[in-house]
Amino acid sequence: MTDPIRDRDKVAACNKANDGNVLELIRLIKKWGQTHLRNVPSYLLETIIVHSCEDPESKIGENISQEFERALMSISSAIRGPISDLKRIQRDINTLPLSLRNNYWSILNGARELSAKALEAEKNGDISLAFQRWQYVFGKEFPKYDG
Repeated sequence: MTDPIRDRDKVAACNKANDGNVLELIRLIKKWGQTHLRNVPSYLLETIIVHSCEDPESKIGENISQEFERALMSISSAIRGPISDLKRIQRDINTLPLSLRNNYWSILNGARELSAKALEAEKNGDISLAFQRWQYVFGKEFPKYDG
């Protein structure tokens, strides 16, 4: 049962409630997922992110690097279980086989750990190391540090 208009409205409401920061995060996660989570439908990733931002305590901020790391945590927490659609009509849209769910859980956790290390390096003022760690997360497409 798909209803793209209701889904779009749900995403738009989530984006508005989070000061317009959700759509950028969704785009980044989907782009990253094309390389690292090839068999995960982009709608599933979007759904997990929207569900995670429904909690008023989990407001998505402007720092896309921090939010990316938090999104990886949310997705890894959700990927192995059932995921309801945005309208909460279908109780489980996660059709991935268990073996892939476990594999993606490992990939997501590894990327989250590297993201946390990149954020820590940035916080400590080691921008070169932060860039290096982000390159591990995003691959060769991520720019090199020219500082």
